Amino acid sequence: MFEAWVTVLISGLAMGAIYALVAGGLNLTWGVMNVVNMAHGVFLMLGAYITFMAWSYWGINPLFTIFLSFPILFALGALINRFLVRRTVGLASMLLTFGIFMVIENLAVVGFGGMYRSVRFFTGSYDIMGVFVSKPRIIAAGIAVAMSLLTYWFLKKTKIGVAIRAISLDRMMAEQCGVNTNQICTITFGIGAAQPAVAGSLMSLIFAFNPMLGRVFLVKAFAIVVLGGMGNFLGALIGGLTIGLVEAVIAFSGNLHLSEAAGFIIIILILLLRPSGIMGRRQ
Repeated sequence: MFEAWVTVLISGLAMGAIYALVAGGLNLTWGVMNVVNMAHGVFLMLGAYITFMAWSYWGINPLFTIFLSFPILFALGALINRFLVRRTVGLASMLLTFGIFMVIENLAVVGFGGMYRSVRFFTGSYDIMGVFVSKPRIIAAGIAVAMSLLTYWFLKKTKIGVAIRAISLDRMMAEQCGVNTNQICTITFGIGAAQPAVAGSLMSLIFAFNPMLGRVFLVKAFAIVVLGGMGNFLGALIGGLTIGLVEAVIAFSGNLHLSEAAGFIIIILILLLRPSGIMGRRQ
């Protein structure tokens, strides 16, 4: 029984690391641009399909497909911001991105069909002293953590990253200091689209998926951002790991449907008890 619980906890943390990567992009666009990107989920779905197509049609190793999904979705996100999102503010931007979500999802249904796809490249489990851990989950989690840390380094150590953080603190002051805020916001939205795309590529190794994949993980991303605190990198990481663990424990306890509702429950509790999130500042 002990080994089973250890397996559950490791699997939960592994999924939590991927959830944190999914939420990272939403956290970035919401915290920096004040845009609630309802199209976030379809970027993840597109990343999964890029991996599936590159692997099934061209025989590319699925791990290498993240070098396709990142730039492709970065470019798509940058274009969406440049020609659409930039022209709206507030509620209008949320409604716009919801419309983009619906358009892309329905185009995916038309183009790919509604059947489930999967990338069965890594199979089996690692046996670590009697504890069995899924190979796809561990590999995907390791890449997700590396991607999250790389994003953190980028935001902390590069000129563009400093500009992004400056806009998140005070956009008007950043403009007065010579920051091209429109250009930086376009880059920010591009990164915000590319991160879930990479997560989608990784999730295609674990789950069967169809064009509706983005809906479930959009809710999880919102739950993580609310839990960790908007615009807080460490908060998103803690939030992702927490939700991954909670889901794994509840599912192992025998209530799979309740585990899927964990994101909604956490959103309600955090909004009632600490609206700013675990790592957010109280207003």
